[in-house]
Amino acid sequence: MGLTSFLEAALMYKNKCGFSVIPVRPMDKRPDLLTSWNEFQGRKASDEEIKNWWTRYPDANVGIVTGAVSGISVIDMDSSEGEENLFKVISENIVTPTATTPRGGKHLYFKYDPRIPSVSSKVIKKVDTKSDGGMVVAAPSIRPEGRYTWIDGLQPIQVEYAAFPEEYIALLDKVTQKVSGTNEAMAEIVGMFEHGRRDESLFHIANKLAQSRTPEGEIIQVLNQLILSWGENDPKWIHAKVKSALQRVAQRERDLFTEVRQWCAIQDGSFRVENCFNELLLQTKEQKAECRKVMIDLTKQGILEREKGIGIYSPMRKNIDFIAIPDEEMAPLEFSWPLGIHSWAEIRQRNIVIIAGVSNSGKTAMCLNIAMRNMDKYKIRYQSSEMTGDELYIKLKHMPRKLQDFRDKVEWVNRAGNWEDIIIPDAVNIIDFMEIYENFYEVGGWIKKVHDRLTTGVAIIALQKRDSNTDTARGGAITKEKARLYLSMDYGCLTITKAKHWVDHQDPNGRKIDFTLEKGVNFINNGQWR
Repeated sequence: MGLTSFLEAALMYKNKCGFSVIPVRPMDKRPDLLTSWNEFQGRKASDEEIKNWWTRYPDANVGIVTGAVSGISVIDMDSSEGEENLFKVISENIVTPTATTPRGGKHLYFKYDPRIPSVSSKVIKKVDTKSDGGMVVAAPSIRPEGRYTWIDGLQPIQVEYAAFPEEYIALLDKVTQKVSGTNEAMAEIVGMFEHGRRDESLFHIANKLAQSRTPEGEIIQVLNQLILSWGENDPKWIHAKVKSALQRVAQRERDLFTEVRQWCAIQDGSFRVENCFNELLLQTKEQKAECRKVMIDLTKQGILEREKGIGIYSPMRKNIDFIAIPDEEMAPLEFSWPLGIHSWAEIRQRNIVIIAGVSNSGKTAMCLNIAMRNMDKYKIRYQSSEMTGDELYIKLKHMPRKLQDFRDKVEWVNRAGNWEDIIIPDAVNIIDFMEIYENFYEVGGWIKKVHDRLTTGVAIIALQKRDSNTDTARGGAITKEKARLYLSMDYGCLTITKAKHWVDHQDPNGRKIDFTLEKGVNFINNGQWR
């Protein structure tokens, strides 16, 4: 199943496997790109609808709606622990379509069984089931931890769907019997919803379920059962409340503890709490109070320590890394760049270089040219988050070096997360690109992790810019902190946004040059630096 794009995968799943597919947020598993996906629990999207979705969201992951509409019920094990727990109940010898997930889990696809609900770890710990009202993310979708992939030989077009294991259904029946005694209590709760407050109460339940990250389809099922108990049947009423609840959660939900903690983790020295307010865009009194509380908690945990003055902190100094001053200046790296960037800026050992560019501005072309120009002198590892071998071939064949040189002198690695794990400390490491689709504040921590792995090597990191009205990548000023050279790319124009090491005492900061890309990879100067 050679899937080379999300769109191709979505169309294949719909037309060859008979699945109902929906777009899922890039680098995530939340199906919130659509206002509501309930419609596609009852019908399959047309080819035209699918193409329109992925034209609008080209990096969207692929979601498969489970249940009767797709003819499948799925067991979702979220880890090796879940897999171990499952196979204590059912046979390990079941042969059925199976995919691996980025965090080490598995999805087992079975024939649709109406007895199977969409529930989370209610029967077996760390094991979920997805059927009517549920969905799963499918290959070749990407999360920060890696890709979803089909196990070779166990793809939907290679093996038949097995029947859902009867041992699992028997265990499910036992659990259901245990909770059946709560029906009378539930009836009492339903009676609490008086006629004058039902609209408010319905939204309250939808909001609480949304806050707990209950899937949209399950929220709809709960509300539908509730209003049926009132003698009502109004799908529009339900969908309006669910939509409103999901929107409220999306607008208000911020994990400030995680944001503040990760921001503090990349600070090298003293800072004021106001610095955190500004960089994380904390504006309300509640957000600022929560930020202060988090810093107090981090101080109690020994992660931060207070400095003299109100609201001034610094990271706890547990391990002191002393700096040795050499007897003479160390020479900069003999590094070659496209467009003559090396005539303005130098790079040295342990330097981070950021290439921030809008989509299709030439970030990958810049990274490939850096590899080509320096592969005779330095060991190079190139981490790519999106290129297949075929796509790489198409680009490299237009460059002025033999293809075999690129094969012999550059290590090409497919990587969409945890980039620091495979950094070569004393080599040139190129990351093309560090994908960010939400929680942009995290990128500063990712860059720091890469920097911490370097000894005498360097890292070139490509990042996406929102648009040409800014010179920084998604993540803002925090992406500049570790960089010794920061390049901003727009269509046909490159700007040196930050350069710490100058050539011949000439200030390169703010310098620009216009360029053309020939065949998509070869840079041609259009004039002089200005």
